[in-house]
Amino acid sequence: ALYYVGYNKLRHYEEQNIWLGMAKETAHQLGTPISSLMGWLELLRSDLKKCDSKEIAFESGRNPFDIIGKMDEDIEILNKIVVRFGQVGSVPELKPTDLRELLKGLVGYLRERMPRIGHQTEIYEKYDPVPRIMANRLLLSWAVENLIKNSLEALPKTGGKITVAARKDVEGDRVQIIVTDNGRGVSVRNVRKIFKPGYTTKKRGWGLGLSLAKRIVEEYHFGKLYLLESIPYEKTTFMISFPIEKEK
Repeated sequence: ALYYVGYNKLRHYEEQNIWLGMAKETAHQLGTPISSLMGWLELLRSDLKKCDSKEIAFESGRNPFDIIGKMDEDIEILNKIVVRFGQVGSVPELKPTDLRELLKGLVGYLRERMPRIGHQTEIYEKYDPVPRIMANRLLLSWAVENLIKNSLEALPKTGGKITVAARKDVEGDRVQIIVTDNGRGVSVRNVRKIFKPGYTTKKRGWGLGLSLAKRIVEEYHFGKLYLLESIPYEKTTFMISFPIEKEK
């Protein structure tokens, strides 16, 4: 029995080190190409300013400076991703966070950059008034983003629906984030596996999204992340639950 306990602890320690090593290396590897992209983008902006604006035209009819603005936003997101990976393994700073503002910003960003949304897929938002929670904005956004992307990948080709909601629980002492979709769902035999690192049913993927989200929510934010229900192609719901900080 002692051997078994010791073995499990050693295995958990090794898994934690693998997580930390992957995160730090990813942050390091992303840094150089992001800096390069920023440089090339600035050169492009400078060259365009020297041109006659009437000569600059894209087939889409969009202003190239608007496109550069969107590219700037994406580079900023990449920088935030580097910061996220760099924070894995360290103690993140938690600050009072407006949950509705965070969710609206995240869903708005995904709407603009995922072509399925608005065509084959609709995302609905339902945000009740909720108190601020103590959170690390970057890490919590990352966790919820993983849930939404997980839903997107599970949806049918047409008629896909995702709902992102925020509310208090019935007792009023916890804040909940709910992500619901009408995708293929989770089979009964896989319910206990979905949060394990490396588990995936996709042909491409590392199986880290849900396990990373769970770690962010539970280890860093002292909340809970779980699969609430799953009825294939009808309703699959993941819930994040946080305790409400009582005023002192």
